Amino acid sequence: MGYLTYYNLMVYEANGFPKNKELDFDTAQNIFKLSREATSREVDLVMLEENIKWHDHDNDMLEISKEMDDYVFVLYGEGEESDDNWKNVYYNGKGIGVEQQTYYPAISLSELGLDDPDDYKPPEPTPISEYFWNK
Repeated sequence: MGYLTYYNLMVYEANGFPKNKELDFDTAQNIFKLSREATSREVDLVMLEENIKWHDHDNDMLEISKEMDDYVFVLYGEGEESDDNWKNVYYNGKGIGVEQQTYYPAISLSELGLDDPDDYKPPEPTPISEYFWNK
């Protein structure tokens, strides 16, 4: 047994990222075939269309991005738990990532004729730029 994750990898040319468009699947697949790191680690774009176990995804992508430094790799993960959604961006052997955050809007109990607690403060959502979570 183990934890399965659905991975979605997008590849972009580094020049002009993030404004440029995602490379089409065939082009991205050809880039991956040229990567010695991806081949030696058996990372395949086709594999990433399924729920799989890929515990070393971060190390693998760091090495692949270091070797293929003309490209930016954006890896989304959707785990088995409903709140396990994340995104990592890899470029030139470095990576950054965040977990997707969602918030319920503030509720005013006074609309029901109840008093809001004195210490009640609605959560402040963290802005996430549009390109970061959406294609």
